[in-house]
Amino acid sequence: MWESVSIEDAELETHIFDAVESVGVSGSWVRITDSEYRMLNDLAKKLGGVKNQVNDKIEGTLKIVSENPYCTSCQGVIQQFSEMFPNIEIKLIDGVR
Repeated sequence: MWESVSIEDAELETHIFDAVESVGVSGSWVRITDSEYRMLNDLAKKLGGVKNQVNDKIEGTLKIVSENPYCTSCQGVIQQFSEMFPNIEIKLIDGVR
């Protein structure tokens, strides 16, 4: 299970995908701390993903379950992952507690 982390910890991780700045009740921040962003970056790295390159050799299904609706930044990283790995079907489930 992936969880959000502090910005200091998130900055130490690999960043294959671009994150966008998002505004919330606590202000605005770049969403590299979100669990979805962190998980997809880590998975892309483990699958041999390289920024701005397509890898159509890997096939499968990925189910992502979130307690909350997917924010704009998470939707963006999901789209980037899908473009990098077009033969991985992504199933999204949200609102699970």
